[in-house]
Amino acid sequence: MSQHPTQAAQRRPGLWYVLTPILSIGLLACAPFWHATTRLSRAHSRDAAKARRLAIVFTVILAGGLIIPPAAGFTALAGMIIAPILLSPYRARIYGTQRPMPAFSPEPGGALAAVQQARTLRAEARRIVQDDPAIARELGIGRPGRGTGYDDGGLLDLNSADAQTISRVLDVSSDMAERIVTARREVGGAFRLLDEVITYASLTEGEELVIRERGVLLPC
Repeated sequence: MSQHPTQAAQRRPGLWYVLTPILSIGLLACAPFWHATTRLSRAHSRDAAKARRLAIVFTVILAGGLIIPPAAGFTALAGMIIAPILLSPYRARIYGTQRPMPAFSPEPGGALAAVQQARTLRAEARRIVQDDPAIARELGIGRPGRGTGYDDGGLLDLNSADAQTISRVLDVSSDMAERIVTARREVGGAFRLLDEVITYASLTEGEELVIRERGVLLPC
């Protein structure tokens, strides 16, 4: 059963961009380019200008083939083979035939959403530490062993945690954890800034990322 022409056009929009240069043996290859020039909006002014230049080029090629018969073969070749290739992006832009890239939208319960939620919780917990350290202590921020029920997003107080806890909670090497504890003793038993942890413990760039993301400092 044959398809209705309208239905076929709807399923393959802009197909005439490809068929016109081929069926006309290159004679009408410039027509789709002129059409693209008029259809592209101001937002695509650069594409419109390029389409106009290509339209002029294929018009000149057509004129050359009509005026100089030996050039007719080149006119047909350029129109039937080159033009459809060059028209492909214009057809996709004007008729929406290009397949859109799948948008990345993590599921609400996905791993990325959980990480983002934890980061939000850490930011809120840090605000509490800064505004009211006493409440932060009661909530057990940065001290996973307290079990107060407050979710701080996985922060760890580097002024109170021992090396084993640092290694386990932050999932870092025991060597890194020991360096942090040693540096803490060298500065008098407590860090004031995360920059001190990074500097005095001689942390690498990767180790620094962990500390800035998960570390917190409560006053002793």
